Amino acid sequence: DAALVVVAIGVRPDIGFLNGSGVRTDRGILIDHEFRTNVPDVFAAGDAAQTYDPISGQFRVVTNWNNAVEQGKLAGGIMAGSSDVYRGVIVSNSETFSGVRVTVLGVTLPTADGTIVMTGRDQAKGIYRKLVLRQDKLIGALLVGNTSGEGMMRKQIVEGKATSGSELKSKFLTGLVIEEFPRG
Repeated sequence: DAALVVVAIGVRPDIGFLNGSGVRTDRGILIDHEFRTNVPDVFAAGDAAQTYDPISGQFRVVTNWNNAVEQGKLAGGIMAGSSDVYRGVIVSNSETFSGVRVTVLGVTLPTADGTIVMTGRDQAKGIYRKLVLRQDKLIGALLVGNTSGEGMMRKQIVEGKATSGSELKSKFLTGLVIEEFPRG
C-alpha cells in the first residue's frame, strides 16, 4: 500500500525549427562551456540547450526553471564580455505533493560503480533524506519533508568538492535514523 504515488514522464525541447539552419542538435541544441553553438554568434541556454553535467561529464538537456534562469544570466553575461565560469548543471527538481515537499538533486539512483548511499529518516516527522556519494563527492540527494540545506547540497554537487561521509552526516542527517549502503 502507498499513501502517494508520483509518476513523471519528462520534457523534450521543441527544436524542430532549427532543421536546415546549420545549428547542430541532438536531444537539445549542442553548445560548449560558453553557451556557443557551432554557428558563430549564435548562443543557446535553458531548456532547449544540451548543457554540461559535472557528475557524468556529458552534455545533457536539463529542463527546469532554476537551471534556465542561471544559464540565461551566464549566457547573457558571456555575450556581453563577462569572464564568468559556467560550472555546469545538475538534474534537479523541487515540488510539493499532497503538502509534502520533495527535492531531487543529481544522481538518486546509483549504479554499482563504487557509490555509497546514506539515508536518514524520522518517520514521525515525515522526513526522509538520501545522499549519494562517489569517490568522496556528493553526487546526488533526495529530500522528502524537510528540504533544508538544499542550496548547500546543490553547490557541493556542482563544485564536486571532496568531503567525508561523516561530514555529510553531521551537515545533512543530524537527528535522523541513519543507514549506509555501499554499492559496487
